[in-house]
Parts: sequence; C-alpha cells; structure tokens
Amino acid sequence: MALFPGANVRLINKIFLDVAPIAVHNRVNLHAQGGLGTLFDFKSHTNRPSSHFWVSQTGVVEQYVDTSIQAEADLDGNDATVSIETEGGVDPTAQTEQWTPPQLQAITALVAWIMSTHQIELKLATDAKPGPSSHGLSWHRLGIDGNFPELPDMRAGRKQRGGGMHYSTQTGKVCPGDAKIAQIPGILAAITGGAVVVPPVVVPPPPPPPPPPGGAVDVDGFWGSATTTRAQVVLGQAPDGQVRFQFLKNKQPAMTSGWVFDFAPGHGSPLISRMQEVMAAAGQYQGTVDGVAGPEFTKGLERRFGTQVDGTLEAKSLTVMALQRALNGGAF
Repeated sequence: MALFPGANVRLINKIFLDVAPIAVHNRVNLHAQGGLGTLFDFKSHTNRPSSHFWVSQTGVVEQYVDTSIQAEADLDGNDATVSIETEGGVDPTAQTEQWTPPQLQAITALVAWIMSTHQIELKLATDAKPGPSSHGLSWHRLGIDGNFPELPDMRAGRKQRGGGMHYSTQTGKVCPGDAKIAQIPGILAAITGGAVVVPPVVVPPPPPPPPPPGGAVDVDGFWGSATTTRAQVVLGQAPDGQVRFQFLKNKQPAMTSGWVFDFAPGHGSPLISRMQEVMAAAGQYQGTVDGVAGPEFTKGLERRFGTQVDGTLEAKSLTVMALQRALNGGAF
C-alpha cells in the first residue's frame, strides 16, 4: 500500500471503487474540483469518479485511494495515472484563479513524493497520446476536447494537440483552469531544482477598444444628421439626428441635414444648450444658454477649436471639421 506521509488518510470504501491495479505509473494528473470543501463524502458513492488525492486551499492533503490501485478521474488514462483533485476552480473565476501559496506548496510536495515513489519521469507531459509524450507531470485539459487556444499555447487541449486519450468526455471543460496551468511548470522546476523549458503561455492581446458610441462621422466640414447624432451620444443626449427649434436667419452653409428651422420663443435644441453650457464653463461662449445656434454659439465653437473667430460656418468649415474629429474621439 502506497500512502503519502503528509496526508490525512481517508480511504474510500472499496465498494465504491473499481479496485483494479494500476498497470504502470506513467503520470500525475492535476485537476480542479470546481467547488469548495473536502471531496471525501461526495466521492464515497457509486458512479462518482474517485481521485487518489485532494488538496485544500489551505494546504491540507487528503488521500482517498491507495496509489497502487486505479482511481477513476482520468477515464482512458486511469490505468496509468495518479490523480490529484484541488479545491477551487469555481465559476466565474475558474480560469483566472491560481492555486494558493499553501496549496501550491502542498501540491509540490505531493507530486514530488508520487513521482519518486512510483518512478515517474521528471518532465512535463505534452499531450494525452499513449506513449512517452503523455508521461510525467500532466493536467486534465490535455485529454479534454474544446475550443481552447492553439499550440504553442500551453492552454491547448486534446484536439489542439492532435488527439490522444480522453481524460473526460465533457467537451469544453477547462480543468484545472488557465491560471493554474501556467503554474504547473513551476511545480516541476521546484522538484527538479531547475528551470523547465515549456512552450510559452500565449496571452492574447486585449481586444481593441470598442469604437466610440454613435459611429464615426466623415470629417468633411458639413454638419448634418450624422454629426448631430454623434454629438448627441457623446454629450449624453437621446440621439435622433435633429437640431430642432432653430431660427432660420442663423442657417449657415455648413448646416445640412437634420437642422429644423422652426423657431419658437422659449424653445431650443437640448444638444445646442448642452454645448453652450460646456463652452460657457470653459469661458468660450459669451451668449445665453438658449439652445439656439446663433453667431455667439458659432464663435464659441471657433474659440473652443482654435479656428478663426468670425461667427460663420462656411461650407467645408474648418471649425466643423475640428468638431467632427473631437466627436470621433469621443469628446467635445
């Protein structure tokens, strides 16, 4: 009987086990349980795959199965595998959670004992294929199919590595999780006293930032519905692409679609009012906050964007172009 000296020995009743001898000790397979708390009671039932060991987040080791006989955590690999379940791996942090420092210390001591006791090669497995490439320190995902990263990323699964034994039939199972997989070379390095050369874990670049809301507009110097919609979104207005309640005599060549000249005293465009407020706070607008895009409003825009202050927005206006560039960057 092979029992780890540092374990709380809680052997599962053999009526719940297959009780077949391990034919040859080829690998140690690391798992994450996807839960918290001891697994002894859970695994002490029929039709629940057993594991040889369990390691808590505080570093407590429990042994459930003698390492001379098979546990059932690794399906096709059960006849040659010593399995270690570890506490944790609970969604939504299953991929990002690392083994805790005391847990990692206990796992390292346990793996060292297993590999020494059963003469398992001191190397990392690279797949789940029968033969030397699956021998050594292994992890569950090597025998799991799923939409995992491609090689040379260490997080690749069974399909990405060209097949092999199934350690589980559950497609997409992330066990033991990306962050824990990244810790595995360090476990072996601590045992061997040296660095372990492995394919790098490829961390995908962060996705590009989403385009600013409202969609980019052409920088053409004409203020139409698209520019208004963009401005409304950037300034927190309900977007409808219209600048309503404007005074016809203020219409200028740069003002195209979406401008509605239906002036009514006491009314004005909420968008223009907000722009006036922002510019007034910056000392750029000297008129009344009334929502009407008159000459003082235009002068405020010209001061804000550093163009000639003359109160006009000509066709292909440089002031409107500057406004459009600012809006495309998500600002006013």
